[in-house]
Amino acid sequence: MLVVESVVPGGPAHNQLEPGDVLVCMNKEVTTQFLKLESLLDDNVGQTVELELERGGKLLTVKLTVQDLHLVTPNYFLEVSGAVIHPLSYQQSVLVSIDRHEWYAAPEIYTRDDISGLWIQKQALLDVKKQVVNGVNSRTEECDQDESDRVMKKRRLGEELYVAGNMVADYTLNEPNIDNREDPKSEEDAVVRDLHGLFAEHEIEPTLVMFEVFVPSSCMLDGVHSQHFFGTGVIIHHSENMGLVAVDRNTVAISASDIMLSFAAFPVEIPGEVVFLHPVHNYALVAYDPSALGSAGTFALNYEDNSSEHHQFVRGPVVAEAMFVNREEVPVYPIYRDPVHDFGFFHYDPSAIQFLSYEEIPLTPEAACVGLEIRVVGNDSGEKAASGTKGGSSGSPVIDQQGRAVAMNAGGKSSSASAFFLPLERVVRALKFLQKGRDSIRDKCEVVTVPRGTLQATFLHKGFDESRRLGLQTETEQLVRHASPLSETGMLVVESVVPGGPAHNQLEPGDVLVCMNKEVTTQFLKLESLLDDSVGQTVELELERGVKLLTVKLTVQDLHSVTPNYFLEVSGAVIHPLSYQQARNFRFQCGLVYVSDPGYMLVRAGVPRHAIIKKLAGEEISHLEDFIRVLSTLSRGARVPMEYINYTDRHRRKSVLVSIDRHEWYAAPEIYTRDDISGLWIQKQALLDVKKQVVNGVNSRTEECDQDESDRVMKKRRLGEELYAAGNMVADYTLNEPNIDNREDPRSEEDAVVRDLHGLFAEHEIEPTLVMFEVFVPSSCMLDGVHSQHFFGTGVIIYHSENMGLVAVDRNTVAISASVIMLSFAAFPVEIPGEVVFLHPVHNYALVAYDPSALGSAGTFAVRTAQLLPGSLTMSLGKRRT
Repeated sequence: MLVVESVVPGGPAHNQLEPGDVLVCMNKEVTTQFLKLESLLDDNVGQTVELELERGGKLLTVKLTVQDLHLVTPNYFLEVSGAVIHPLSYQQSVLVSIDRHEWYAAPEIYTRDDISGLWIQKQALLDVKKQVVNGVNSRTEECDQDESDRVMKKRRLGEELYVAGNMVADYTLNEPNIDNREDPKSEEDAVVRDLHGLFAEHEIEPTLVMFEVFVPSSCMLDGVHSQHFFGTGVIIHHSENMGLVAVDRNTVAISASDIMLSFAAFPVEIPGEVVFLHPVHNYALVAYDPSALGSAGTFALNYEDNSSEHHQFVRGPVVAEAMFVNREEVPVYPIYRDPVHDFGFFHYDPSAIQFLSYEEIPLTPEAACVGLEIRVVGNDSGEKAASGTKGGSSGSPVIDQQGRAVAMNAGGKSSSASAFFLPLERVVRALKFLQKGRDSIRDKCEVVTVPRGTLQATFLHKGFDESRRLGLQTETEQLVRHASPLSETGMLVVESVVPGGPAHNQLEPGDVLVCMNKEVTTQFLKLESLLDDSVGQTVELELERGVKLLTVKLTVQDLHSVTPNYFLEVSGAVIHPLSYQQARNFRFQCGLVYVSDPGYMLVRAGVPRHAIIKKLAGEEISHLEDFIRVLSTLSRGARVPMEYINYTDRHRRKSVLVSIDRHEWYAAPEIYTRDDISGLWIQKQALLDVKKQVVNGVNSRTEECDQDESDRVMKKRRLGEELYAAGNMVADYTLNEPNIDNREDPRSEEDAVVRDLHGLFAEHEIEPTLVMFEVFVPSSCMLDGVHSQHFFGTGVIIYHSENMGLVAVDRNTVAISASVIMLSFAAFPVEIPGEVVFLHPVHNYALVAYDPSALGSAGTFAVRTAQLLPGSLTMSLGKRRT
């Protein structure tokens, strides 16, 4: 529909129409096209037209007089001293953006004073705070407050990024797994291989962003030499709420800039805001709103099902909507996802489409051939060239001249204008099963099953010349060539075998497949058809291994049985049985306990993504049920050993200490199971009795722990309130009651410090007062601009008694109270938890309490309180992790 974009002041529509009004009818005729609008206006010059509009949720009727367009197009001008002046034309009316950054001062009028010869300056607007918007007086204090909040939020984020200036250098912004970087040389070798072409370009393109930067002339400070810059940045953080792009400071020189971002992977331009400029290193961080980006496309197969790309259609939980060409949106529900191939099916209600008549696209996989003229219809309603598809066209149909779908767009490479299409044979097979199953169980709540078989072995198609090098005999080659079409050029060769699968210890890499069930098999389609039709049955394979002809009988496994349909979520971590797809990649056995996302609990312990858990709390873990059983025996706050292996170092187990969440940042462990009838994931508690846990083999109720926790929270709250009320406590240096009278001769103190700086001050005088901090922030608690989940720092003991100890630390280390803090004492080798009891709202310090009894008698004797004396000279000291 047509929407009002702007209204020229003083014109017929002034004070009648507003930007955002939706035009419904003109003179009782529905008007949605520019041609019809112009025709009605041209035929009613000097007359009154009636417009029906929608403004917000209200229907309005407005009568306007159509003005002669020639009257507002001047036909004369004045030329004086080289200047050309004429009445302002309608065409010269433009949209002006009021400066949102306030780069310039408020509007001012300069009037010449002929007595003094000076120009007198005064405000052009009588009340800058009072502005007229659409004819209605409105105060702008709320806007000013919003702008102030935005500026303060941006400033806080910038300060936090500044004080943690090693954020990008340490690669911690996007929560990478440091433990994965165990062998720098292997990483270097991998990068070298990537540079030689093994690294696909499409892995890089989605991370790149094009910058166009404008600097106002009034802000050209710090040696900025131009007002217009171009450059390229890389996305280092992307979530639902915020995206961050890193870029060099040659592109973004100062924060007083207007920035437009263009994404390499998607044709859209959105604004950006500078949130951090490093004062030394050559990089800046620019934030953007991820909601301004779009989604990928689908296409309709028939009136009940919708096919989509597999990389849009994930096996995990998904919520999706389909947008049709007329911009109608309907919810769609997943009913099938292929375990291997890149496609899936959504279901939608055809009655939900109210304003569009559409037809199904017939699927004709047999029509696909080399040289066929095709079109790829993208999700932007336009037709693209056969090989020049861009981002957003994934899952789109590949159409021939007769309007038949012959393939599905699966991916592309923009640098070479090439695309990759998925054949539709397996899509058509799955669709027929779904349609047949839906017809037979229309009134029943049952799941439609599409049989898919596997031997848990991967095959490659190799030419006859390569097959001969693997030992293919001449007689066998002649047999295969006579039984195959003339276009056949090779045979199927075993590439890999998954441990523990049907083909394990039966097939080996390099085996050449000759026949399956007495049929010569040289194509993937025939191989898959035989396997899919033989699920649970035995198939006979004839192979050539070296110069030997072998016959092997294998049982075809159900591929869906090794594709997990449930997962465990515990403290932000997602754990599920290892799928066949990942087992094939990692060469592990299916069903092992696989860490899909380490989340909060396992990130703290240093467990990487893709890890395989082998042991927890001293017990062997083979299946997810074993992990849940052991987890149910652990109490809240327990620290237990865990052993895991990684596909990069598969023969060596690594041990870590895992802390069971004691703060309950997350819900109790839950299992999510996919319901293939509704397309939803059903949630249930993983532990049968969460309140009843077994510790060291003894059943214990946690009500006492809960009461202790409540008392601890109340004590912490009271202490925090007292510290806040006495906010000058540290500033006055009264916490440890130092003896001010001892400082009789300040000069003698200065001399003592000088002697200390020359080595006379023993290190053991300082070391007992230092505490090393390791701080973890749960992802669910990353508020107030906290940019990372892991911090290190050093604090100093300012109070120590039998009942409580207090450590002062900077707020760059302890940013918020919702943190898990572990304290390591420099004078005694022990690590104990700490609790935030006070965060100063202005000054850069926080107070953290600890339990002195956790140190033991030896530790209590070893640590000491620092003497805080106002006016004393200080030295900057810290404690290394080592």
